[in-house]
Parts: sequence; C-alpha cells; structure tokens
Amino acid sequence: MTEAKSTIENITNQAKAKSRRRDFDISAIGEGEQAWQGDVSLTLLGMEKPVDADLTKVKAEGGPDYQVAVGTGVGSRHTIKHSTVDIYTLEGANQLQGPILHCLENTTLEHPEHGNITGLQQGAWYSVNYQRQMAEELRRAQD
Repeated sequence: MTEAKSTIENITNQAKAKSRRRDFDISAIGEGEQAWQGDVSLTLLGMEKPVDADLTKVKAEGGPDYQVAVGTGVGSRHTIKHSTVDIYTLEGANQLQGPILHCLENTTLEHPEHGNITGLQQGAWYSVNYQRQMAEELRRAQD
C-alpha cells in the first residue's frame, strides 16, 4: 500500500509542477475577451483609452514590479514590470475590479505558480478583475 501511495503522490506532484508553469499567449484575443491566471483575469478593453472611465494614474513604487492582486503569499504574486505599463485605478471600483493597465510595450503578467500571461500588446488597455467567492456578501476569492 505504501508503494501505491508513493506513486499517487509522485503523479500529483508532477501534474502540479507542469500546470504551474504553463504560459498563455493572449495576443490574439478580441476586445471584451478575458484570460484567467488563477483568481485574476485580464480583459482586453481595446486600443483606445476607455471613454467613460474615471481613472487615476498610480505612481510606480516598491521596485521594478507591480503586483495587481493584494496579498503577501505566493498566490498573490500576479506581477507586471512597472516600466512596461501605466497603471490606473478606477474611481468607484468594487472589490472585484482591480487596476486598469495601459501597455507601453508588449509585456507579460507573471505568476510563479499559474504560469505567465504573455502577449499583452503595446498600446492596449486591459482591466484586471478578481474572481468572486460565492458568499452572501460580495467578496473576492484569493489564491
């Protein structure tokens, strides 16, 4: 029985290791389409600044990377290079609405477990959204 348990654990660990590093190229997604990275999604808003959005630019602080999800654990490490995007907050955003990203060059949203989202296009605008946790009150899920 010990050998069977060991085999199952090995298969499980190999599957986890492979799934963690699978990258997703989103260069071909259309306006309004989403790409998920764990509990965080990116939605392509288009190539023009969102007209009706009341946006405030975020000052780049804290090193070369910007973390789009709040948290200190590995699961929250959805990061993008400050130098590749302008980052905005949306006035009146709810708990499920994260920052708005305007890509200054082709770039990647990185994550150590879920894999990277590649193919974010220069000039494009993306919204970051968080997965909803099923509860009576609005609450975002966290890795």
